[in-house]
Amino acid sequence: MNKAYKESLNRSEWEKYPKKNIMLHEMYYTHKLPESVTEIIKSRIKICSENFLKSNTVNDFLNREINVIELEKLNIIKHNGSDIFVKLDVLFTCNDEWIITDWKTGHEDEKNELQVKLYAYYVHKLYGIPLEKIKVRTEYLLTGECVSEEVSEDELDELFQYIDLSINKMKELLFDKDKNIPHSVDKFAATTKPIRCKMCNFRGICDVKLN
Repeated sequence: MNKAYKESLNRSEWEKYPKKNIMLHEMYYTHKLPESVTEIIKSRIKICSENFLKSNTVNDFLNREINVIELEKLNIIKHNGSDIFVKLDVLFTCNDEWIITDWKTGHEDEKNELQVKLYAYYVHKLYGIPLEKIKVRTEYLLTGECVSEEVSEDELDELFQYIDLSINKMKELLFDKDKNIPHSVDKFAATTKPIRCKMCNFRGICDVKLN
């Protein structure tokens, strides 16, 4: 976090090499970190660190015979000709189970359900592992809760429907789908709810004025 803050002070370096440097949203737009935000981060670091060390996955690493298959490795799988990027926190085997762990530093979110299905599909497709042998763990470090789930064939069908719908919506925004060229900016209406703009990464090139 300290490193991210220091890098955010050097805007010119970030603009030259945005992939190699971090720019915090608050620093970009207001040139400071609100004290309330830093206090929340400080308190969460302690809680999350302690719960990480107590987590089921760390306990497995320390006390069970495991085999790490992937660790934060960015991979691509194909779905109907489109690339889907997947990066697991960790994938390991223990006995006859394939276990995917996703550590979360925030609260439980219904969006995690989609991620769980995608992770299971990724391991199922790439490694040819039966779904019943795949477990997806979501370790919520803020609360210390661990949710372990399996994914069924029916749930994969729901995932595919969501992915297809999402891809089609994105393609509708393109002027030339084959060359991945979008429509001009005047084709995209501004939001009618400016409150959403506060955490938008594209505020700097938008004509919407915040109150």
